[in-house]
Amino acid sequence: MLTAILNKPQTTDDEIDRALQAMELLAPFPNNEIAQKSHGLFRVIMDAPVSIAFTTKKKWTAARLTMDGAYNWDKFLPWVGNPSHILAFLNHHFDLITKGDGNWEIPIQNCLRALAYASGADTVEALTKFDPTKPLFVRGICYAYQDDRPFQLRKAALFLLPLERP
Repeated sequence: MLTAILNKPQTTDDEIDRALQAMELLAPFPNNEIAQKSHGLFRVIMDAPVSIAFTTKKKWTAARLTMDGAYNWDKFLPWVGNPSHILAFLNHHFDLITKGDGNWEIPIQNCLRALAYASGADTVEALTKFDPTKPLFVRGICYAYQDDRPFQLRKAALFLLPLERP
């Protein structure tokens, strides 16, 4: 249902707001089905065009909620597959934190956890084509490694490193 709402070109503000409220209610429950569906919805959200009702701000809020529903729990981590959506999300949040625009530790941690703990062969293959030496990515990883960052964030960044290059 949420996918249909986000893919419908004539979606209203009210429908988008109700969809976001539903995502807020579902994300905190650690459950395999919710994690899998959150991952699928995350991909839909990242592909969905921005519109008058589905603003850029609402799109990023929805993407954060679905990433949290999919990757905030150790027990149920959906396989990433092609990491392009997650890398785009991660780069956006690295950009925000390097500009000093808010605290985005949890969304970044969720991305790093997804890539570090739920990557299959296809994900690792795609990451070999990713350039981890880009300044934004390096600044973002340095941010994650700072001593005052949460342990789980630093741990996810550490476990990501072996996946970047074979």
